[in-house]
Amino acid sequence: MKPAMQPCQKVFWTAPLVLALLLAGCVGQNALVWPWSQTQKLPESRLEHVSTATFAERVLKCEKTVLVDFYAEWCGPCKRLGPILEDFAAAHPEVRVVKVNVDENSDLAARYGVKAMPTLLVMHRGQVAAQSTGVVTKEYLAEMTKEKPKETAAL
Repeated sequence: MKPAMQPCQKVFWTAPLVLALLLAGCVGQNALVWPWSQTQKLPESRLEHVSTATFAERVLKCEKTVLVDFYAEWCGPCKRLGPILEDFAAAHPEVRVVKVNVDENSDLAARYGVKAMPTLLVMHRGQVAAQSTGVVTKEYLAEMTKEKPKETAAL
């Protein structure tokens, strides 16, 4: 009968093996990829966070159409709308998409009558052109931000 391996022998046998695997993962072109050694590169966000101090400059004085998202960190629907806004901003560079945290900027929320979240405002040349509350689709955002032709008076 074969004698059982002592616990000390198991430790001495596995320690060099683990060390060799760690070193092999750190060296060479075919190095092992360790989850903790890779830095997660997040895609660059096109959403801009504005506050009361920057709202006038970034939104009201902007020549582009601006989509303003009034949100809160604790709001579930706001979190669902986030990726939709990211996709919309990437697909529509002609529209500036900004976010306003209502907990930190309650004066802006009060100024624009925000009572539910998420609330979206479309601003053209400093004026509110459209408003929506709740989670919407990218297609709805595209229609909402489309600049309406100016009506001309009949001669």
